[in-house]
Amino acid sequence: MILPNNGRIVIIDDNINEAQPLMNILSKRRIPFNYYSGTRAGDFPVNPNENKFRVLFLDLNIFELSKDAKTVISSIDGILRAIIPDNPNPYLLIIWSKQSAEYQTALEQHFIHNIPLKTPAKIIFLKKGDYFDYVDGHWVPQEDCIERIENDLSANLNTISLLSNLIAWE
Repeated sequence: MILPNNGRIVIIDDNINEAQPLMNILSKRRIPFNYYSGTRAGDFPVNPNENKFRVLFLDLNIFELSKDAKTVISSIDGILRAIIPDNPNPYLLIIWSKQSAEYQTALEQHFIHNIPLKTPAKIIFLKKGDYFDYVDGHWVPQEDCIERIENDLSANLNTISLLSNLIAWE
């Protein structure tokens, strides 16, 4: 899978220092993206229906409230509602977190029961530490991390070739 190079990538992470390595790698590849901290609703697009994206990188612990799945998911509910259009194009939600997929079931259930019209084509959990090293208080990209991210996304998208083909076509 090739990441979309038409500006249809959104990154949401409250700590820009944690998002910066991903943004730097995308920038080096000349892949445009939009970044939001997720902590201020005023930073989001005025009209989410004009926010047509294909890939959403989302840090789950925006507010670092707790590790309880219900609290974490409910804390990002407003972000999801503000950023995802009412009738979204098919998109991929990448949970970009320091934790593993511990909240996967809770997040999938939240979409099904609370915001079914905004459900992504697929939710993929990627752990930041698999692609970046934490060195002296900063995240540093590992060698060939963007290729590994693309390979991991491709492997996860084998079951839904429609989205992968759509991103490649665009």
